[in-house]
Amino acid sequence: MRYLVPIHSLKAVINPLDGAMWQVDPIDPDEVRAAAGSGEVCDRSWAEMQAANLPREMHRTYHILRLAWLLKAPPIAEDEHKIMLCVSADRTCFLDGNHRAAAAIVRGDDLIELFISSSNEVDLDTLFPGIRPIPPATEGEAGIS
Repeated sequence: MRYLVPIHSLKAVINPLDGAMWQVDPIDPDEVRAAAGSGEVCDRSWAEMQAANLPREMHRTYHILRLAWLLKAPPIAEDEHKIMLCVSADRTCFLDGNHRAAAAIVRGDDLIELFISSSNEVDLDTLFPGIRPIPPATEGEAGIS
């Protein structure tokens, strides 16, 4: 289901900039802004970089440059690449979109749209204070006639 989640609530649960999910040292938003400002960006996906055998010592730099590219290319309302989060009682992880979520944090967005899959044992209102469900579009809103 789609939700609007306050960025501060997301960061309290999972924050890509802490580097843990990418197995790199934490990334300071100022590093990303500096890279974006100097035009040092990377538009290639993580899957592409893994296929190209990116050396381990370049992983942190890749994430900074990827975030810089996403910082300069804000999300499109009907983006085909959804930010997807999986939530269970013992774990929360991104299924897709961790770089886009991190870029939203660096941009200073107040809210982020997430598709969240969760087990019934998790109360999303408690986990993410301020979360709001986004109702499904009606046929007319979706452009279906």
